[in-house]
Amino acid sequence: MDTKTLMVGQYVFMRSGEVGNWGKVVEVTPTGVIVQSDPIYGDELIRFDENGMACDSSDIDVDGYKDVVRYDY
Repeated sequence: MDTKTLMVGQYVFMRSGEVGNWGKVVEVTPTGVIVQSDPIYGDELIRFDENGMACDSSDIDVDGYKDVVRYDY
């Protein structure tokens, strides 16, 4: 998946093997996107590169997103 086609607020389906989870794009960056996973399955922020591959997300400042409406049903 080319993450350059995604927009903030767009819902995406993330898959890892046979397991999947919905998420919401909270930021688009020049190198990819940051997605919030569905809180039902564990609320976390995940970084994806421009090819849609998950990257190290340990440095994402969660407090920097507390004023952003991240996930709504």
